[in-house]
Amino acid sequence: MQLEGRSTRLSYLLACAAFSAALIPATSAAAQTSGEAESFTIEEITVFARKRAESAQDVPVAISVLSNETVKAGNLDEVADFVDLVPNATFTQESNTSAEISIRGSGRNLSDEDPSVGVYRDGIYIGGLLFSTATFYDTERVEILRGPQAGLYGRNAVGGALNVITVKPDFTFGGYVDLQLATKEHRELRAAVNVPIVADLWAVRVSGLLIDQNKGFDYIVNQAHYADAQDTKSIRIRSLLTPHPDWDFTTTLEYIEADGGSPLVVEAPDAASGFLDSNRTVPVPGTRPEDTRNQFRDVPEARNFKQFHLFQEVNWQTAAGLATAIASYRSADFYARRDEDRTNFHLNDIVYDASHDSFFTELRFASEKFGALSFVAGVNYLDEEIALNFDNLVGGLFSGAIGGANIAQLYSGGVVTPGFAPIFGAPVGTPISAIGLTPFATGWTGDLGDSFPTTYVNEQALKSTAAFIEVNYAVTDKLEAWGNARYTRDEKSINFAQNFTANCQQACPEIFGLFFNGLDPRIHAETTAKFNNLSGGFGLNYKVAPSFLAYAKVVTGFKGGGFNSVASTVNLLPFDEEKSVGYEIGAKTDWLDHRLRANLTAFLQDRKDSLVSIPDPFMQINNLGVNAGRVRNKGLELEVSAAPIEGLRIDVAAGYLDAKFKDFVTGGVDYSGNQLPRTFKYSLSAIVSYSRPLTDDLDLYSFASYRNGWSGFTDNDNVERLSNPEVVDLRLGVKAENWKLGGFVDNLFDNRYTASEFRPSAGGAHFGTFAPGRTWGVQAVREF
Repeated sequence: MQLEGRSTRLSYLLACAAFSAALIPATSAAAQTSGEAESFTIEEITVFARKRAESAQDVPVAISVLSNETVKAGNLDEVADFVDLVPNATFTQESNTSAEISIRGSGRNLSDEDPSVGVYRDGIYIGGLLFSTATFYDTERVEILRGPQAGLYGRNAVGGALNVITVKPDFTFGGYVDLQLATKEHRELRAAVNVPIVADLWAVRVSGLLIDQNKGFDYIVNQAHYADAQDTKSIRIRSLLTPHPDWDFTTTLEYIEADGGSPLVVEAPDAASGFLDSNRTVPVPGTRPEDTRNQFRDVPEARNFKQFHLFQEVNWQTAAGLATAIASYRSADFYARRDEDRTNFHLNDIVYDASHDSFFTELRFASEKFGALSFVAGVNYLDEEIALNFDNLVGGLFSGAIGGANIAQLYSGGVVTPGFAPIFGAPVGTPISAIGLTPFATGWTGDLGDSFPTTYVNEQALKSTAAFIEVNYAVTDKLEAWGNARYTRDEKSINFAQNFTANCQQACPEIFGLFFNGLDPRIHAETTAKFNNLSGGFGLNYKVAPSFLAYAKVVTGFKGGGFNSVASTVNLLPFDEEKSVGYEIGAKTDWLDHRLRANLTAFLQDRKDSLVSIPDPFMQINNLGVNAGRVRNKGLELEVSAAPIEGLRIDVAAGYLDAKFKDFVTGGVDYSGNQLPRTFKYSLSAIVSYSRPLTDDLDLYSFASYRNGWSGFTDNDNVERLSNPEVVDLRLGVKAENWKLGGFVDNLFDNRYTASEFRPSAGGAHFGTFAPGRTWGVQAVREF
């Protein structure tokens, strides 16, 4: 039945395309002159993938580019909208402090590790352990590079890189106002104005974003609160100064504040039941998508993010090439509170108090061609301070393991209870002082009596210095050889403290010492780890024809090491860097006078020292990240664009990914050969857009998109399958030269699939989030 449903929905998208085609006058194709045919060719898009301006079809990189026209036609305004249209790529909001982007199976297994995809905004690195994607508006284009990119992009580009380019000021007065009203009491305003202050010298662009959504899909009844409601405000001011034809200075100032907007984490999504405790002895009902309208929590859910960002770009065009200097300062604060047991029981909760301050600078030079030779070279420096502090009430870890015995009752009564009698080998009523415990000591609490209060200080600093170069050499007029290299030196330090709160300084250490061979988990450490990496790549590009580029390359990538957020001993805090090497061949082709584009890529990537989660050897109730995995990713990617007739554009992206553990054994279980969790073997997306004149001044426009993934698993054991993220979005309306009015439907078939899920088959918590359901609304855009 699933296959039948998928086929029906894909057929629906094709029906939309057929409907669009039916609207086209019968005279269209045969009557085109050569001049008219050029009006609907597939455009050339200039990208900055290799830190220089080039046509996307001339870059030997598997790159997906969403142009400004596609972004506007599809009303694409979130990173998930961009990533979900890319083959072998996924986006989830799994981490409390950042989002997760995975490309070609390279993602994060733990929230403590750096992302595997470098995230950039206007060429500036903004990824890491704390960042928000909410500032991606007033967008010029989106470039998503697939595969390792360490040579030019450096750290955390194991899977690829994402660069969002926003609109720069120019010397023409103009702007727009974009108003959207949608279900769930969603009101959204996007606006921009471009003002030339002094002709050909100084221009300013001001853009802003307001989102006010009072309702959602995840309602907490006893708090009268929609967890996924949101209130977002942002403003961006960009200044362009050109005192000389060869110089330009672009200054950007941005502020954002976002409340809410995150899906509610629920217990046992799409399962009959879940469990309060890790040993699965206390069952609770599972959660279906419709159950998210009727949730209960004993802890108020909250989420707030604030960020200030200032950056400066200076370009100097010389006869020898373009020199660029970039400097950026970013400061962010994040607060969140979440009910970690996902029920109305008093068991688990967590409060995050995080912050980020960073300074980034880069100097680079992109040369003109010196005969057959050209190059890009540069240096950069990142100074980053991150605080990931949190307080965590932890429960459900002891009660199942000790047969449901209540630790809080044990201390409050001061004598051995029936549940503890067989554990201690002491008669019921024996004073607990006789077994080394302190009667009436406080701290243990919760509905299972095994919740203990903890507090963590996790303050990290990173100083990263890098130098890079890429050299291109035209062997002949058709054959080009290139190579790049990058040296990176990271120094990471941490001020770490793991403790119980003041009210449990006696009873908590006693229980931990009793059950973990005298272990006292209260630790404080200040330590530093250094990582040095030399990455590079080389390749050959061959112009088979003017519109046919074939390439082959070997590239490397690396992801910086870091620190676990919880550990039983100081020695288990740090983990090392991950390295990878990738092999790729590809072809980029245009056909039929640039009315058909087909790009094909085949790749193989070996990842060494991938971070995997294992039980802490000295405190088994906790998991650690260790460098124990060897992973091999291989696959195919096909992207096809067609403009068969005037006004009609079709884009299809398909991916095949075979991402498996090559060598991974932990806890006596061999996962070697298993598919990486949270990756799909098959992915498919399609966009059909059509515009045709209704009158001399008015056009009809339509846009339909489809995306889906198949054959994935939630965890390393490959037992439970991922839901299919099948979504169809529609846009339909009318537009004139300077205005647009239309309607939209997102998630047409209301598929509330499990957007993220952690579901181990052999014990442990089962939780996740559901994707938002169907929404619809209207959009009015006025340009001036």
